[in-house]
Amino acid sequence: PYFEEIEITDNLIANKMRYKSLIYASTPNRGLDLLLKYFTTKLIKIFPNIILHVCSDFKIYNLKKFDEEPYYKNMYNLCKKHPNIVYHGTISSKELSKLMSNTLILCYPNTYIETNCITITQAIMSGNYIITSDKGALPETTKDIENCFLFNINENNDIWMDNFTEMIQKIMK
Repeated sequence: PYFEEIEITDNLIANKMRYKSLIYASTPNRGLDLLLKYFTTKLIKIFPNIILHVCSDFKIYNLKKFDEEPYYKNMYNLCKKHPNIVYHGTISSKELSKLMSNTLILCYPNTYIETNCITITQAIMSGNYIITSDKGALPETTKDIENCFLFNINENNDIWMDNFTEMIQKIMK
């Protein structure tokens, strides 16, 4: 219900463009590692004031034991220490709707074969641009969404990072 309350107005879009922030809101095993590598090595050099909000851990699925694995702990620590990343962990739908209504782009370099992505639906309802992979059913889910950009995650890292960068630059121009 919180996302239904968001009214997409010119003023809302203007505020999103002013702050130019990104959001990742899914479990960390669905591409957060790729996004963090890309964000910290490439995107931050192009947009030094950009902010990435990370709403990610395994608590939403009651799989807290995975959060303790060194691989994921290292990702969370990077998020917590990086000055341009705000780490939120799992947040409520109400908090996520507020955060999404203030962010410009949902960045979801999805490596998981999605059948239906709730986060993308929430981003659509929040007036976000969406940059995601063409894995699973995401092309069908987003086919009529004008502000959605898909890329091939199976390409080598340099190619998809270049495509990702081009999409972000196009949005932020």
